[in-house]
Amino acid sequence: MLGRACNKAILGVYILAFAIIAAITGINVPFAVFFVYSLVCSLIALKLDIKGRHFGLLLFVFAFFLRAVCVVLIKTPPDSDFKLMYDAAQSFARGDYSFNQYDYFYDWAYQSVFVIYQGTVIKIFGAGYGIWALKFLNAIYSSASCLLIYLIARNFVRDKTARFCSLVCAGLVFPMTFVTVLTNQHLSGFLALLGLFIITDENIKTGGILRHVLAGFFIALSNIIRPEGILLLGALLAVYLIRLLKPKNEKRGKIVMRYIILLAVYLATNFLASQAVIYSGVNPEGLKNNNVLWKFVQGLNYETKGTYSQDDYLLVYKSGYSREERKQIELSLIKERLAMGPDKWIKLILYKQY
Repeated sequence: MLGRACNKAILGVYILAFAIIAAITGINVPFAVFFVYSLVCSLIALKLDIKGRHFGLLLFVFAFFLRAVCVVLIKTPPDSDFKLMYDAAQSFARGDYSFNQYDYFYDWAYQSVFVIYQGTVIKIFGAGYGIWALKFLNAIYSSASCLLIYLIARNFVRDKTARFCSLVCAGLVFPMTFVTVLTNQHLSGFLALLGLFIITDENIKTGGILRHVLAGFFIALSNIIRPEGILLLGALLAVYLIRLLKPKNEKRGKIVMRYIILLAVYLATNFLASQAVIYSGVNPEGLKNNNVLWKFVQGLNYETKGTYSQDDYLLVYKSGYSREERKQIELSLIKERLAMGPDKWIKLILYKQY
């Protein structure tokens, strides 16, 4: 009964999402293409009788083929932050850590590990092929994420429903084309899903404690690459609290202990990684975020619809202010934009959704 309820809930959410997309963007060609693709995915998931292992392999190959085609055909040279990090990675590959003198790597020191990762890939494949290697690796991480979505989902819903979800993910235009951008999201997302898979998969015979040690480690690696681990930890906390209130064939003490172990490994791994970055000389700030306000400044900018603003950048970073003065300017901009009124708030939210 629970499985059927989950399947119906997923179908309902999916239909609702389609309705919201249609309301915001209108019935256009991309919407029609995606609608047809969804129908094809449902037919494949419901009608084709493919064994689980074979389906997983075919899913990965299909997703990777689409992404590899995008890497070859879509020319996306590094730009803005991505160019800055790629240039820093090239310096790292040469053994030059002077990029840590830039304001960018002081304010967002946590980007240093991604620079190390990219620099290592460039060092292995050479400067001439480094960018291609990074994009194809993105395609692998993104394709593997589609596979993990299938493996995770089938523990909670029917196998056919899990297949449909993963097939839709494999052909979504955004993740398919986004692999051409040198962003940290591909690797980070894969590692986060891997950690979640280790916790949830019913076929893994490893004991609960070791599972949570491994899961905490991979979720921490995901956070080190892109600091969004708190979202996953918060979601898992909610799940464990529900299990604590209504345990099924498990002791409450074990539930609490497993989450504590997960959290302890997560925090320890992040701390050790930060110390390693400091002691290696790559960045004396470790993995700190010394400017948490900047994204709020940008996201609340009504004039740019919540996207990057060159005027904001020039005001905050190119006016000769000290770091403390920059912070005060950012706070004043945030306060000013928070008071923009309900009409602009609603329009800004709609812009962001679009």
